[in-house]
Amino acid sequence: MIDIHSHILFMIDDGSKSLEESINIIKKAYENGVTDIVVTPHYIEGSKYIADNEVKKKILNNIKKNIKDIDINLYLGNEVMITPDMLKLIEEDKISVINDTKYILFELPMNDSPNYLEDLIFKLKSAGYTPIIAHPERYMMIKEDYTKVFKWIELGALLQSNLGSLYGRYGNESKKTVNKLLSCHAISFLSSDIHHDVQTVYNRIAELKKELEKKYGITYTNELLHDNAYKVLNNEDVLVEVTKPKKSIFFWKK
Repeated sequence: MIDIHSHILFMIDDGSKSLEESINIIKKAYENGVTDIVVTPHYIEGSKYIADNEVKKKILNNIKKNIKDIDINLYLGNEVMITPDMLKLIEEDKISVINDTKYILFELPMNDSPNYLEDLIFKLKSAGYTPIIAHPERYMMIKEDYTKVFKWIELGALLQSNLGSLYGRYGNESKKTVNKLLSCHAISFLSSDIHHDVQTVYNRIAELKKELEKKYGITYTNELLHDNAYKVLNNEDVLVEVTKPKKSIFFWKK
């Protein structure tokens, strides 16, 4: 598995609290077949989570120096709380795209729908970036109407869901919603969104993979857990095939 959403940079957001905890998380990931992890600390304007790329790179390099005996690759990214200034933040080197590619991960407020979201997706795409929207199944507006994501995808966004949503970590409604989204192939990535070493999400990868293969097939499961993330790390296009209700199929290349 390639994990494109994690909070393992220590003492920088609400994730790992120490170098030791970060190493413990990475060991657990490796033991469960994870080969690559993108570190995506929160960046939230107006909060204490505003470390720039220079700070993040120092912490990441520290971790890398201490895991030389663990065969796992780490890459820099961010989980940015949506803001109209996202392009400016990228240009000012305050937030990080994933592994210096065109892909940028961002999240939305849980209970609110910013009225500039579609305009932001358009602006990012026009500037050469591909937005990845984190855990849509957790947002109230998507729980109420999951078909809203079709417009986001049509505009050029990709969607990343959390593995924990599959087994109810974020509640039954998120579990129902993620399965609806998977059923129409709207999700391109499944990731851990891991914060602490006490979490068991990595331990459940094998179990969840079997369930996904049974429900959605081997090919799509491999895309969710590995193939699409591999394309992101290598700055390649990700093809989205969404089967909307009434079985009409739409293709987009991101």
